[in-house]
Amino acid sequence: MISLVVPAYNERQNIPELVDRAGRALMACSPEYELIIVDDNSPDGTADEVRRLQEGRPWLKLLVRTNEKDLSTAVTAGWNLAKGD
Repeated sequence: MISLVVPAYNERQNIPELVDRAGRALMACSPEYELIIVDDNSPDGTADEVRRLQEGRPWLKLLVRTNEKDLSTAVTAGWNLAKGD
């Protein structure tokens, strides 16, 4: 399984294209994959947009962190959730 972790903050407008492109790339690489978006409680509704896109995409995961805003720890939190190699 391939796991791709993407940290996000105030990326609502970019999420649909990211999910579409990353999903196609992952599908081309492996039959088993997941895209994990780690949102640090964005005020622009990034997490809501990911939730909307999760319908029909069981491979799309969301982790919302409310007490931390840090790029490196967001990536680490995503890795801890990941099921891939």
